[in-house]
Amino acid sequence: MRIALSGIAPWRRVARSTGIAGLPALLAFVACFGGAAGPAEAKPPPGVTPGNPPAQGVYREAGPFLFSSGVGARRADGTVPAGMAAQSRAILEKLQNGLAARGLSLADVVKVTIYLTDMRLKAEMNAEYNKVFAGLPPPARVTVGVAALDPDLLVEMDLIAVKK
Repeated sequence: MRIALSGIAPWRRVARSTGIAGLPALLAFVACFGGAAGPAEAKPPPGVTPGNPPAQGVYREAGPFLFSSGVGARRADGTVPAGMAAQSRAILEKLQNGLAARGLSLADVVKVTIYLTDMRLKAEMNAEYNKVFAGLPPPARVTVGVAALDPDLLVEMDLIAVKK
């Protein structure tokens, strides 16, 4: 399905119709429609079934931006490390590896969203997070309490990075 928008840049039309302006409107458009050409048929990467991302997460580039899917601590063999600290370490390592595979590092991260099933464990997650981002400009961050994640997961994270 293609959307025909004439006479105005499509992302600006999104901005006008939603009240979102500037860069957020452009990011919303890219996230929803996959770029200026309109929505593309979603096809998972080889070996990935819909609704079940690979252990390392899914990454999508849009211009200078890199978006990750939510990344949990589940290993490729299906096991999950025990405890918030171990899960947080595992996730942060996966995110670092995902960035490195695309020529980026934690220094390129501008936003992190963290989902916790138990906000009482936030300090344990923060300790691991702060170790990894020590000495770097801190990215913008949101931590959200959620009712549940994939079974056995206590935490999940996603990020946005910018190529410089």
